[in-house]
Amino acid sequence: MNCINYGGLLFTNPVPVAYALPPKDPGLYVIQVRNLSFGPMPFQPIAFGASDNLAAVRLELHPHFPRWKIHRLANLGLFASYFPLRYEAAAYREETQAELIAQYLDHGTEAIKRAQQAVALSQSGDEFEQRKH
Repeated sequence: MNCINYGGLLFTNPVPVAYALPPKDPGLYVIQVRNLSFGPMPFQPIAFGASDNLAAVRLELHPHFPRWKIHRLANLGLFASYFPLRYEAAAYREETQAELIAQYLDHGTEAIKRAQQAVALSQSGDEFEQRKH
């Protein structure tokens, strides 16, 4: 298999970040870790990015690289895949990146936000009950 599918987009086959050879095109990239619960290829996305020139993106110098390295599954390596978008506008790349993030990465963030809102509501309810007495 020469590609990996995220959101219906066929990214290049995952390779270790240190050996990645990105195309000199605008496009998207994904950072992944090995995770056997993902299939058909055992790679879990942990970050998506967009660039006007994928070859200019130095992933090991990226400001989020330290965060990627401490992911619980990063001890098996970090992997990169690319999706060139030669003819699409920057706005399309950014919109597609946002959609991929929402689809693959925000589910935990949304659950945390809902839990925080529930706690805040219960605390405000407790304050209301205390004021009644």
